[in-house]
Amino acid sequence: MSPVLCTVAALSVLLIVVHARNSPLSIPLKQRVSTNADLVKQTLHAVSKRTVGDYTLVPETLDAGFWYGNFDVGDSKNLSLLIDTASADVAINPSLYCESPAGTNLNSSGSLGYVTVQENGCGVAEIAYSTYADTVSVAGLAAHNQTLGAVTKTTPPNNGTITQFPHDGIVGFSGVSPGDTQLGGVPFFQNLCNQGEVNECRFGLVFRTDGSGLQILGGLDAWLLGDTLEYTPANPSREFSFTGNITIDGRVVSSNQHIIPDSGTANIVAPKSELRILFAALGMQAVEQNPPGCTSVLFGYYPCDAPPGVGLTFGDDSPWFDIEPSAFQQADNGNNNCTAIITGIDFGREPVWIFGQAWFQGKYVDFDQSGKKLGVARLRGWSH
Repeated sequence: MSPVLCTVAALSVLLIVVHARNSPLSIPLKQRVSTNADLVKQTLHAVSKRTVGDYTLVPETLDAGFWYGNFDVGDSKNLSLLIDTASADVAINPSLYCESPAGTNLNSSGSLGYVTVQENGCGVAEIAYSTYADTVSVAGLAAHNQTLGAVTKTTPPNNGTITQFPHDGIVGFSGVSPGDTQLGGVPFFQNLCNQGEVNECRFGLVFRTDGSGLQILGGLDAWLLGDTLEYTPANPSREFSFTGNITIDGRVVSSNQHIIPDSGTANIVAPKSELRILFAALGMQAVEQNPPGCTSVLFGYYPCDAPPGVGLTFGDDSPWFDIEPSAFQQADNGNNNCTAIITGIDFGREPVWIFGQAWFQGKYVDFDQSGKKLGVARLRGWSH
């Protein structure tokens, strides 16, 4: 596959702000309603950015449960790419990548694989690509010689598999080495760190329940913290996974669980055996179904006006971090009956809890890549 031949026309610029190199960068987020609830991993649009002391704030967009940002890739400008903390590659949809003079065709191809691509945690992606290296930048921070996939258009084999990303593509934020990626290149954020584009090799996510939020690149925005960050060791080479406990109103009901914090998953996905324990402890009805893209999913139902307090804690002495009550609902079925945001899916590997963006809401989540740890705190002004 060859990149599109691009003629760069004059672009209308909403806002340009100069920021200092090596300054932490924060990206404000805003929600809009999706026109198709089944389209996932969609688009995050950076509409402005501003420098505040040592770091910069830049807006992003939430759509259908997933967050997106504006990136330039080669000579392709203002591409809307999914922000995914549980993958490590950059990939651009068919006919969108325009190779810059600095670009290189790496003459390789293959297929990228993803899971939890639907809002209920089901579905997979099989994304065919050709590989290039080019400059990828966000809000003025540029990763040069960044390995990326130019997606080849293919027909989905079924309604549970997608073969290209809605909107413009994806950018993975986990991983530190080529061995952590599917494309075999240094991950995007690690490239920013290696090339001195950020002062600290850490980034943060802040999601509010009103659909707005921030991504912070290269530092910590301490003003946003409602309390002290609680840290746990986390492995950036394995999607920042960590060991934690599942809680109900702060009481531990499942200990020493393998947990992945994943902004590229809309809901919370749990091993079915552990979720049955949780639903039973909550007195919730559990029903197993077979929606498109899944062979078997465990759903739970609760009174819409009484969402339970479910969350996680890092250890016996740490606070717990609940799913916000307003984010606990996956669907309203009428008659005060709602489907819980937590679904049970077994992936045929080590049992894992995937805490998606529904859990992120109301929190500051700090991904300290160099320190190999993850920090969580409630946002300023947040009571839950």
